[in-house]
Amino acid sequence: MRRFALLLVALTLVSPLAGTGFAQDHFRLAVIGLTHDHAWGILREVAKHSDIETVGIAEKIPELRERATKTMGREVRFFDDYQKMLEEAKPQAVMCFGDNLQHLEVVRACAARKIHVMMEKPLAPTFQQARATYDAARNAGIKLMVNYWIAWSPETYTAYDRVKAGDVGKVWRIEVRFGHGGPIEIGVSKYFGEWLNDEKHSYAQAADV
Repeated sequence: MRRFALLLVALTLVSPLAGTGFAQDHFRLAVIGLTHDHAWGILREVAKHSDIETVGIAEKIPELRERATKTMGREVRFFDDYQKMLEEAKPQAVMCFGDNLQHLEVVRACAARKIHVMMEKPLAPTFQQARATYDAARNAGIKLMVNYWIAWSPETYTAYDRVKAGDVGKVWRIEVRFGHGGPIEIGVSKYFGEWLNDEKHSYAQAADV
């Protein structure tokens, strides 16, 4: 988890700077939502970087606000409304740890302000929303990153290098299967589980686009 979080922070905070004109020694980061359990490991890593200023966190739940303050080890400015946070805090990038259904509207709001976005998987609940999210980011010229953990896994890179080197012969098919017993069964937090197990958050209507 530590290796993944460090790489995630690096990719999120360094890549967006290219061609933006922002100073390399100071980065303004904001967070939208804290209900996704991946938030805490990544926030711990962010807190270790003195060149990263967490300019705001948009989250209404008092318990999660308190946990974020403890995790960061310093006072953070909280907002009830992420739109207000984007306007007042003026981040260069945001990290989204909230509801899947929020991704499209967040990217559109950030795209309008030229703010880069990192979100937890999936990109969107439906193909139509995923397409709209992608288009919004591309048309605005912002970086859009989805945290698929397997992309940062050392095992993934090792396997790729072995195949590329010809160590395993000719590859004609790749089949990957992995999973777990279910989010509630493995002990996700109550706030994460409330929307993660809700069907409407996984299969939203395309009309929402």
